Amino acid sequence: MTSIAEVSIDHLAARRVELRMDDTNVASWRVAERAGFTLEGVLRNDSLTPASEVRSTRIYARVRGIEEAAA
Repeated sequence: MTSIAEVSIDHLAARRVELRMDDTNVASWRVAERAGFTLEGVLRNDSLTPASEVRSTRIYARVRGIEEAAA
């Protein structure tokens, strides 16, 4: 099965596909990691939840020439 990340990089010539998620969303971390994305960092206390609580954001990416074969 072809993923949206693979289509973006292989057929649409994207250099990078990025995922962002709440730092507390462990299920989303696991999905990103199983899909071959690499954790690039955590933006600490970068935004607010709908309940106005401070939250942090995890950033994962797949990059052409690193996780993806160079074209």
